[in-house]
Amino acid sequence: MNDTPNKAGLKMELSFSPSDISPSQIQVAIEQNKQALTSQNTIINDQQDTINKLQTKVTDLGKRVEEQEQYSRRTSLRFNKIKTPTNGNGRIIKPINTDFLVLQICNEQLGLDINLKDLGRTHPIGKVNNRDVESNPGPADTVDISDQSISIFHCNIRSLRNKLDYISNVIEEFDIIFFSETHLAPFISNEKIALPEYETPIRKDRNSDGGGVIMYYKSNIKIKRRLDLEHDSLEIMWF
Repeated sequence: MNDTPNKAGLKMELSFSPSDISPSQIQVAIEQNKQALTSQNTIINDQQDTINKLQTKVTDLGKRVEEQEQYSRRTSLRFNKIKTPTNGNGRIIKPINTDFLVLQICNEQLGLDINLKDLGRTHPIGKVNNRDVESNPGPADTVDISDQSISIFHCNIRSLRNKLDYISNVIEEFDIIFFSETHLAPFISNEKIALPEYETPIRKDRNSDGGGVIMYYKSNIKIKRRLDLEHDSLEIMWF
């Protein structure tokens, strides 16, 4: 065995001469190393199987969440131009009993037989005036709108890019617009999704297959984004 220092004063790598170890000992060491490698490969394969199973579960959970979101949309109804109760002065009686109005429509006009237990949640979806609820979403309890007010629109758009022409024709009256489920990815530039008369949008993308939120706003609106309140794993923006 050579264990002498070299010229730099460092010990050289250990080496063995045939007189130090027998061929049978070498063969035993080789077999032991083979067994250790086989054992390690088995552990690695088991861990990879576990990872693959977890990835499959994550994919399945994502599909189930998407299916649940789709189901919740299919079980939602929107009624437009609903007459709201008013007092003797023609003012809307608040709070608006939307449960009663929905039940009245479903049972008296649609011929259904449902009660409060069959309703998940009801709420106004438009600007309330003295006669009805308008079809375009806005503040639910607003009667008189002054020049100082801000009109806000939100919609679950389910892919933004293929609906830009339609959006441009229906949202120009709103100061701020929010869209969820934009299906945008970072490689899609703001120029490709710009809306006339609105500033460069503020967005938080997931990918082109789903998710994502975006906000458009007009130049007269002062916006300050609160990144300190946001989290990378949540598709939420704070202002």
